[in-house]
Amino acid sequence: MNMGKMEEDGRRREKAGEVGRGLKTILQSFSNPSSVLLQSFFRLLLPVACCLLPSGISWAESTGSTAAEFLKIGVSPRAMALGSSYTALVDDAYSLHWNPAGLTRIKHCKADFQVNSYIQSIDQHYLAIGYRYNKTDAFGLGVNMLQSTGIPRTTVSPAGVVSTVGTFGVRDMAFSLGYARDVTGWLSAGATAKWISSAIASYSADAYAFDAGVQAMPFSFLSLGIAVQNFGHGMKYLTTRDPLPLLMRFGAAGYLLRNRSLILTMDAHQARGDLLYFGFGCEYTLALMHNRYSFRIGYTSANADVDRGLTFGFGMKLGRWLGFDYAFVPFGVLGDAHRYSMSVDF
Repeated sequence: MNMGKMEEDGRRREKAGEVGRGLKTILQSFSNPSSVLLQSFFRLLLPVACCLLPSGISWAESTGSTAAEFLKIGVSPRAMALGSSYTALVDDAYSLHWNPAGLTRIKHCKADFQVNSYIQSIDQHYLAIGYRYNKTDAFGLGVNMLQSTGIPRTTVSPAGVVSTVGTFGVRDMAFSLGYARDVTGWLSAGATAKWISSAIASYSADAYAFDAGVQAMPFSFLSLGIAVQNFGHGMKYLTTRDPLPLLMRFGAAGYLLRNRSLILTMDAHQARGDLLYFGFGCEYTLALMHNRYSFRIGYTSANADVDRGLTFGFGMKLGRWLGFDYAFVPFGVLGDAHRYSMSVDF
């Protein structure tokens, strides 16, 4: 019995050694001195991610227990029209939200701005800039803001009388700074540092968080992506510190037809406090003169309980530098979300 246990322990140590050697090989690829911070971050985060993978099911048992829930609300009309399946496809400044490794797919410099007319009179604004510094390194800077005002302030007296006295508002913000690097010709990795601020009426809290992601393109027609997001110490309003919505994403994108005019995407993601959700999308792009017009449709199981989960959108790229996108995401009785964005390539 003891001999069998010793053999099992030996196999576990051998397997752990193989994983450790694999991680070491990846980290050694960041040999440039400018990658010291990213290397240290991956040394901390990758083992944590490996530990979290088998415990994903348990996250669903803590519904409603996380702070800064706005971090789970997607940005980019293109991404939302594709059913939130953007982890492997993202190639713009929205990489700061979906997968920081996507910053390396920016050709020069790109700015993205989104306005989200969300459900229940909630507004969201997102602004990000991505810059390709050289052949291997890229940087990004972004701000995500969500707010709602005019919420009735309800009070309950000692006698149990319920009354409404005035209104209050809520505001959430996140500032992001990202860095990504081409590890090889087909593999890139990136990390993002975030400062998060949240205010409800006269109460406020803040926190720091980190994201990390990898994108791989083993074939010219296939892109893969993985990201771990919102790894931080949580937020504390009064006496209790609530954890951040730790989120894991896995995605794939396939490029079909001539000039990659047809793209199929899929994503699986799970956050602490949520179930495992899936997203699928299809984008067809038509080139006319010097402009491109894209039509998108998607499905996300995250909205299937309030609506059918279908999403729609379109976009147009005018010349080489100006683009516009729109997405429609229905939420059933809660209302509809309309996202508009403008992008500029420098």
